[in-house]
Amino acid sequence: MLILKNKLSKYLSIFGIISSFTMIFVSGNRSSLVSVVIILFVYFSFRYINYNRLTRNLFFILVLLIPTLAAYMLITGSGEIAVYIKSVSEALSGKERLLSSRGIIWLSIIEEVKRNPILGLGPSTVPNDIMNTTLSSHNLYLQVALQSGILGLSVLIYLLWYVWNSLCHYGTSSRSAFSAACLMGFMFHQIFEVSLMQNNIPAALCMWVIITFGYKDVSVY
Repeated sequence: MLILKNKLSKYLSIFGIISSFTMIFVSGNRSSLVSVVIILFVYFSFRYINYNRLTRNLFFILVLLIPTLAAYMLITGSGEIAVYIKSVSEALSGKERLLSSRGIIWLSIIEEVKRNPILGLGPSTVPNDIMNTTLSSHNLYLQVALQSGILGLSVLIYLLWYVWNSLCHYGTSSRSAFSAACLMGFMFHQIFEVSLMQNNIPAALCMWVIITFGYKDVSVY
């Protein structure tokens, strides 16, 4: 009975993972496709990324920092790098617009965060409260900064860092490596969406189930 239960749990987990990847590919969303590339890269390079504490923490920072800087350059139109990124994206996806509506929302949120940097405007704040739009923030980190300021954003980043280090430090199986890889992919995706929490609860639950999938092999960190 126990063996049957373990096999059923394993098959359900695999089905959930395959379903998640299928939805990402079908969506055709550029950020989702890049997330899949990151997940595969981290999974197959995990032993090198997790070589020591320095390498895994550096990779964590790079996954957040490089796309954020690239997105900021795109929405402000600063530098030749922004032009190059835009041209490459258009060539690969066939879509002409890149961060068009997101750019307007992000710049408005950034200005509002500058005016309320520590605690933000409150947990229920949405872009519609600061500008005329029906769209979401399309960026989890800016959404949290808008609502809870730098303090709330710091707590979120620490939580993600803690989970990443737990999976890396004590996760020795391929299951832990896969969960860690998915965490990196999801972190990248949240630079362009708000789905790890708040806006899309079903998607958030699926993501956290996949992330915690590897915790079976993790000791208390």
